[in-house]
Amino acid sequence: MGFERTSGVRMYPFVGVFHKLCTYPKWVWPILLFTLSCTFFSSCSNGGDFDEYIQDLEPLSTQERQQRLDEYWHNISSFPLVADSVVWFFYKSDQPVSVFLSGDFNGWSKNATPFYNIVGTDVYYCRRTFPIDARIEYKLLVNGVWQTDSLNKRIARGGYGVNSVVYMPDYRFPTSVLPGHNTALTIPDTLTFGDGSDRETVYVYRHVRAANDAPCLVFLDGQDYLRYGSAGVILDNAVRNGDLPPVTAVFINTPDRMRAYWLNDNYLKHMMTRLLPDIWKSYGWRPRQKFVGGVSLGGLTALYALKDYSDEWAGVFAQSPSVWVDSLAIVGFLSDSNVGGQKVAVSMGKFERQERYIEKVKAALQARGARVSYFPVTDGHNWGNWRATLLPMLKNLLSTKE
Repeated sequence: MGFERTSGVRMYPFVGVFHKLCTYPKWVWPILLFTLSCTFFSSCSNGGDFDEYIQDLEPLSTQERQQRLDEYWHNISSFPLVADSVVWFFYKSDQPVSVFLSGDFNGWSKNATPFYNIVGTDVYYCRRTFPIDARIEYKLLVNGVWQTDSLNKRIARGGYGVNSVVYMPDYRFPTSVLPGHNTALTIPDTLTFGDGSDRETVYVYRHVRAANDAPCLVFLDGQDYLRYGSAGVILDNAVRNGDLPPVTAVFINTPDRMRAYWLNDNYLKHMMTRLLPDIWKSYGWRPRQKFVGGVSLGGLTALYALKDYSDEWAGVFAQSPSVWVDSLAIVGFLSDSNVGGQKVAVSMGKFERQERYIEKVKAALQARGARVSYFPVTDGHNWGNWRATLLPMLKNLLSTKE
């Protein structure tokens, strides 16, 4: 099987900026991190109790309400307002509008969480309570049109576009995604396999200290792992900090993920007997351990790889795996598999509400002797969740401690 190779293709967004940051003197970094922390959590300190403020507006005339709100508005440093576990979202319009709040927390419902107008003013608001350690991605639905929150400068990018983001007071941003000081970023090679509609793109990562027999991590949905999941930066930081041994990695990007990752035996055979062996042979790698993982359908496929290829894998990392596919068919496959002794790390956002399904998967794996670890996080089905849980899961899999 042939492939085309292009060395040194840049896959990390803003990598030039990262390299510039890494050249700054050490004394600059505390200032940068302090500024970053203030940016992330500034909304937590200016919330106050907007409920009481609204009550104070009730006896006022329409003109006085608008004037008081305008004054209040100019004193707010960031939106939405966050106070402990309560968040107040706002929208302003001088015309009557229909506004709804939507996100993982309500299943991206179009009408479950409405905004209310403060009568006689141009302000609409929505009050919600969230777990105090949550990270929330959301959008507004304004007169039936999806949009980000124009008042909130924090955004998150993913495969389905841009969402607005709220960090609750006890949320801790994963510093593993920030480029390390004076650490050169590993730029993966880019390979292409096949042609036409079956053409696959693969990104090959090798840490500078990784030997030919270094552990190899195989990432399904590989391009998104690099682009949105900061996987390359996470690996560089983890090796530098001693959290992981020097590793190699293969980031696979299939052109039709719905077909390839939907419990597809043919795709797994292609990956296991052609794609990966060709890459390892080309680079002269003989990985002493191999791990496979992915998100959503990719996470399902990583688990499914244990059905016929359990002897090939030392472990699996399945992030928010779509185990619901075909009425939990994966549970039956795993129950009949030859899994025994492999490490399996599974993560899930609490807003995804899939715990009962994950428990069935865990039980099936444990019944076959697998060592299962679970990593819940107060987040949704998104790359913020998967960035935060990737390093803990990999540390669990590659650790020599029981």
